[in-house]
Amino acid sequence: MIFNLANQFLSVKTSAAGGEIVSIVQRGTEYIKRSFDVLDGWAFNLFPVIGRLNQGVYRYKGGVFKLPKNGFLNKVMFEVSSYDKDSVTYEFKYDEFTLKAYPFKFLFSVNYKLIKNQIQITYKITNLDNKPMYFCLGAKPGFNVPLNNQLSFSDYYLEFEQGASIKKLNLDSSYLLNGKQEPFELQGGILPLRHRLFDNGAIILADAPKSIALKSKYDSKSVKITYPYMKYLSLWKPPKIDTPMICLEGWTGLPSYNYKIDDIQTKEEIIKLNIGEEYINAWSIEIN
Repeated sequence: MIFNLANQFLSVKTSAAGGEIVSIVQRGTEYIKRSFDVLDGWAFNLFPVIGRLNQGVYRYKGGVFKLPKNGFLNKVMFEVSSYDKDSVTYEFKYDEFTLKAYPFKFLFSVNYKLIKNQIQITYKITNLDNKPMYFCLGAKPGFNVPLNNQLSFSDYYLEFEQGASIKKLNLDSSYLLNGKQEPFELQGGILPLRHRLFDNGAIILADAPKSIALKSKYDSKSVKITYPYMKYLSLWKPPKIDTPMICLEGWTGLPSYNYKIDDIQTKEEIIKLNIGEEYINAWSIEIN
């Protein structure tokens, strides 16, 4: 089921399937990369893991559990807890399906609210279990590039705030972290886009500024992502093919390393939520 949000600046479609954004339109331009299958869309939420697990599994208290990359939220149906013309809140409560892969009882809530030309996204996770729960959280919004059909992918660039000492975390050929990192150098805070830049998988950045903008010197349209409470930034598009899109992803955690199977209680950057506690995180998309 699709729920429409609108104000004088934006028209946004969100879906109960996955609890995700499926369309952002401003003045006739579609900003979100669309998928033929809403459950495999390009603006879904990442939980309880981010990226790939080593061998697709993790350990918890002697058990071995299997999870798909980026978790399972894009495969479940959310309930709508509130809705009006410029705001919608989706909720998903654990079920038999999730407990087999993720043995924790939780309530996941995501609110989308339009504020002028911004979409404010707020997550709330509640631990409903009688034990601590462990998770990572992130977002995977994919945007059309180009935003003007007279331009090409390489006519666009990503603009970072200057002054940060950004580090790139390296991946192996199976898209797992290999434990190595290197400085991520930018000229004037600018990363020109080209398809081949992503042939080795996602570009995962640590110590990046807390906002990033997609721009072109040939077009006035732009997108800005602000993620003040996410520790990492991932830049991704399908490798080795010229797909006209890019994902700008804020993450609280990381994929697995290629040399170990994670114990979810000790996984790097894992969030621990005690019994009855709530965790809240928010980020935004600005359309210009």
